[in-house]
Amino acid sequence: MERLIDHLEKGKTFFITVLLFILVITVFLQIFTRFVLLKPLTWTEEVARFCFIWLIFMGASINVRKRAHFALELFSPKLPSGYRIFLRLLIHFLVGIFALSLSILGWIFFKVGINRMSPTVEISMAYIYAAIPLSGLFMLIYILEAIYKEIKRIMNTHPE
Repeated sequence: MERLIDHLEKGKTFFITVLLFILVITVFLQIFTRFVLLKPLTWTEEVARFCFIWLIFMGASINVRKRAHFALELFSPKLPSGYRIFLRLLIHFLVGIFALSLSILGWIFFKVGINRMSPTVEISMAYIYAAIPLSGLFMLIYILEAIYKEIKRIMNTHPE
């Protein structure tokens, strides 16, 4: 299972790299055509915004797996071992609730976007809104993996 999740993360990392490349190129085109040619392209701002939205949501899900998300570790190092374990599991549980909410509400938002078109590029906004529930789903997968690893670690250190 971990190998499958590793491949998923590598695929998303490649996807993010491609999106970042497209974002840089479109912003460069926008600047060049606006300030050098004095005739800006109309589609570049919208494409850059859509790439940015996908970058943010996919990057956030990868950060959940790497535990690079925001955390305040002011008191946890001072807690006894049992409380630290409980606190880590509680945090995983709360992030899992957030990820599940993001998936469910993002799905509703995605369905609304099916009937809406972007003004300049004229694609369905569902393609853009799909980043939200997918990000929540990836976060949920990564949190379940983290909870599984935490429980496995507990079982290995405290065998009955």
